[in-house]
Amino acid sequence: MTIKKSTDLFNFRRLHKKCFPIDEFDCDDNTHFWIVYDGLKSIGFCALKTLDSEIVFFSRAGVEQKYKNKGLHKKMIKRRVSWAKRNGYKVAITYVKYDNPLSLRNLIKCGFDIYIPEWEYAGEQFIYVRKSL
Repeated sequence: MTIKKSTDLFNFRRLHKKCFPIDEFDCDDNTHFWIVYDGLKSIGFCALKTLDSEIVFFSRAGVEQKYKNKGLHKKMIKRRVSWAKRNGYKVAITYVKYDNPLSLRNLIKCGFDIYIPEWEYAGEQFIYVRKSL
């Protein structure tokens, strides 16, 4: 499996729809994304948004069902952390639904800590995490 930074918005949106069929995804000029490949086949994606000159937000990640439980989520977290560090960002933030302990565990294993934001920007049903880069 390889993870490559991409500008293929069509492929990104197709993968997002496949992984999250009922969710809309906000993608703008501040969004950077990566596609996960198994050979030539795209099987997953991850994204981050730059919020300002110091903070990035890990906005979404998903893989096709057949490829889950293969360590790809941690690899996608590490890839985005590495990119953010190389580009001078200081903090990465994100959130996880309470009913998604596997994602929370992966984020913690990759150095994220749980925190309480000034305001719960995604709602009360989420756990907020951040990492100093």
